[in-house]
Amino acid sequence: MKNLSLLPLFSAALLLGACVPEFENPLPSEHVEADTALLGDWRSEPDAGGDQSRAAFFARTNGWYDIVFLTGLNRRSGTGGLDCSLYEGFSTRVGARAFLCFRLRERDFKDRRDAPEHFRFLIAGYEAGPNSLEVSILSESKVRDLIKGGVLQGQAGQSTTGG
Repeated sequence: MKNLSLLPLFSAALLLGACVPEFENPLPSEHVEADTALLGDWRSEPDAGGDQSRAAFFARTNGWYDIVFLTGLNRRSGTGGLDCSLYEGFSTRVGARAFLCFRLRERDFKDRRDAPEHFRFLIAGYEAGPNSLEVSILSESKVRDLIKGGVLQGQAGQSTTGG
């Protein structure tokens, strides 16, 4: 199993629903092809409370991924057990930097009235090595600066999913 480093903002966003930038549209990509460096099973080091997480990336034939994210691997029995989140997304590059654009899996919300709010994308930069993966979500202030500087197009608004 390979080592996963979830920088604090990334893990907080996934675990606690923290305020992180959400995007109606992901970063553009001319050619969507799964980055094979992401594929497989990743395990984080235990955090200060001893909790450990795992993420597994599975390639789809269209270049997207299905991503399974498990937390609470070291919880004692009787404390609620594992938490599991399912995402879908793709990787892309902007210059030399690699990004992962992902959202909750659409098919898990087919019949829900509130579904559109859950299909906004999170965007994370990542660096993958042979046995390590470091992931960090773009910060809200960084996104606002990039929009203001003309690097990104769009508007920064209030999240509709809490945050």
